Amino acid sequence: MHDDLKPRQELEAEVAELRRRLAELDGPASHPLDAVETLATFDNDTDAMQASGAWFREMFEHGQGLMCTHSLDGILIAINPAAARSLGYDPSELIGRPMAEFLNPRARHLFPSYLQRVKTHGTDSGILNVITKQGESRVWVYRNAVVAEPGQEPYVIGHSQDITDLREAANAERKAAADYRALVEHAGYGIYRASVDGRFLMVNPALRRMLGYGFEEELLQLNVAKDVFVDPSDRDRLINLSETTDRIDESETTWKKKDGDHIVVRLSGRAVRDATGRLECFEMFVKDVSEQRMLEEQLRQAQKMELVGQLTGGMAHDFNNLLTVILANANLIEASLPEDEHDMREDLGELEGAARRGTAMIKRLLSFSRRVHISQQPIDIGQIAGDLMSTLGRLLPETMEIQLECDDDLPKVLADPGAVEQIIINLATNARDAMQTGGKLHIRIQRSTLDESHRAKRGWGDPGEYVHLCATDAGVGMDENVKKRIFEPFFTTKQAGQGTGLGMPMIYGLMKQHGGFVDVESELGKGTSVHIYFPATKQRADTAAPADEIARLKGGSETILLVEDEEPIRRAAKRVLERFGYTVLLAANGEEGLQTFRDRRKDVNLVISDVMMPRMNGQELLSAVRGDEPAICFLFMSGYAASDLQGSLSMDASVPYLPKPWTPGQLLHQVRVILDGPLSKAD
Repeated sequence: MHDDLKPRQELEAEVAELRRRLAELDGPASHPLDAVETLATFDNDTDAMQASGAWFREMFEHGQGLMCTHSLDGILIAINPAAARSLGYDPSELIGRPMAEFLNPRARHLFPSYLQRVKTHGTDSGILNVITKQGESRVWVYRNAVVAEPGQEPYVIGHSQDITDLREAANAERKAAADYRALVEHAGYGIYRASVDGRFLMVNPALRRMLGYGFEEELLQLNVAKDVFVDPSDRDRLINLSETTDRIDESETTWKKKDGDHIVVRLSGRAVRDATGRLECFEMFVKDVSEQRMLEEQLRQAQKMELVGQLTGGMAHDFNNLLTVILANANLIEASLPEDEHDMREDLGELEGAARRGTAMIKRLLSFSRRVHISQQPIDIGQIAGDLMSTLGRLLPETMEIQLECDDDLPKVLADPGAVEQIIINLATNARDAMQTGGKLHIRIQRSTLDESHRAKRGWGDPGEYVHLCATDAGVGMDENVKKRIFEPFFTTKQAGQGTGLGMPMIYGLMKQHGGFVDVESELGKGTSVHIYFPATKQRADTAAPADEIARLKGGSETILLVEDEEPIRRAAKRVLERFGYTVLLAANGEEGLQTFRDRRKDVNLVISDVMMPRMNGQELLSAVRGDEPAICFLFMSGYAASDLQGSLSMDASVPYLPKPWTPGQLLHQVRVILDGPLSKAD
């Protein structure tokens, strides 16, 4: 009679729960099982039974409860219409048949033990698995009692309730609860319930992992405001917010993990209240948005760098034009000097050197703002740092000591040597400014490996092998607010005239181009450590000796059309080209250049054109000229970075490009290469 699939203790608990639910549905005064309890006393009170006979027969025949009587050996004596209908029979079909026939085959073996219990104790209750005439399995909860009437054989009267639907609903409820628990346990978001006084009441595994705790019990011991919120007033703000609304939507704050690291989290949830409206607890969802905020900060940084790049690109164009004029004319003057003018040659050499340094400075500015791609090659950072020590010794004050510590057998990195020098110089000058009274700058260069756990913890760093350069000073250090802004262009804490605010942003920009990373550790009053990570490479350095810039200057007799809107550059280029035998036709803009070409088409062997010009730019001139003469040789030159030109014009990548500032040797070399090429129509 009992469920054969569950332990008796569990069945008893289930029966108790189902009886409670039935009581809620039917009400205590009309619960059908209470009638069975009354009937169970009839064997001790014959007068009560006789007085209630009419009432019992009425209830038996017309009641909704499922009632029957059977002998002590299990033969059905009587069954009311409600019970017969529930089994799919007419009452007449059931009388005199063994009750075991109507049990689920899986439960029939339990029937003898039921009979023994009811004979021994006079009562029995439990769950009954029956089978209908149509073969449907139903679940009844029953309470049976032995009745002993004077002059009659004892028999059993039973009352049952069909709880199949209720049981299925309860099972569905249990399944829903289990599904809910599984959802909470396996959620990717942190979920918690916290008391008003700041204690975790429940946490899910995702929250435990997010905060770095191994066991739930550890979190339940924490004071949320003190041990989790970096700023306890943020939690006070949430509590104050709950006074006006029960919903808390995407409130961001900073939490601290078990190891002390900070994470940015987004909180959403509700304030839970009791029936009187009193605040009981908070149920919250937590999302770690640290990486998202880091990416957003990188995007903002990139946008700032783009703005700086636009400014730098315009400045570079003007500087490059000026430097082109300086270099070209200095070279022309030097070439015309007598051999004994040594002082004048030295002066011109210094002028050319200053112009070349200006060119390098412009290149670094463009590299910093990522307007041009730096030239990378396999290099040994340790060697570059070692070679730079003497320069730094002259650059830094005597009160400052530099200590270089470098591992042996460092892997090579793909980097621009000038960019690496610039990074080290910027680190040294920053340290100098941070240690006004002197101190030690320690530079450590070593092999380092970053893995997935590093990226998970720090939020940056592709797994792999790196050369790690760390510069540590004993300066004034930085607080968190300053640290957040150190990569902003033009941000500086130095007094006016003492800093540009481009040192760290330039390091950041250069490392982005190298595919590396920059990390800064600093504490106010305790100094700063800047960590630079260059990806290691297995590519070998080119050991071939570099070729001279111009092996031998070579002129020619061809006719060149020079289209340039800057008159000093136009004049300097004309003088250089004519000195080496070329015939030069000049034009001040694209329209004038096109007209000159059409007038002298048969004579022109090469067109040299600036790219950005008024009235008609170089690309438009190229299209018009090649529409008339498809095989004409063409050379672009410009003071803008190539990336800026590609972004604003549909530049023909097959056309040679000479960046400004150029030297006379570079111009002559490029002209000769083009005219000697397969597309030249020169005789």
